[in-house]
Amino acid sequence: MTEQDYGGYQVELSHTDKVFFPDARITKGELLEYHERIADIMLLHIQERPLTLNRFPDGIGKNGFFQQSRGDYFPEWLDTLDVGQHKDVRRRRFAVNR
Repeated sequence: MTEQDYGGYQVELSHTDKVFFPDARITKGELLEYHERIADIMLLHIQERPLTLNRFPDGIGKNGFFQQSRGDYFPEWLDTLDVGQHKDVRRRRFAVNR
């Protein structure tokens, strides 16, 4: 596991050699590098928007799921936004870029 500094916050990165997209042979580390390159532009477009992750824990070729609620394992410095669901009294706590 390695650590990377993002905006003054230390983030632990694991399994950076894991292949995320087998057909193109793109690894998690390469995807992280791409996100680093586009971050200055992308963050402007997602500011104040709730984060939804499309996760594929068993690989892109297997069934995945959408994660909308902020995970307990998210760092404390990551801001949150409480959002009510349509026709639902429950609220979800989303991670948000502020």
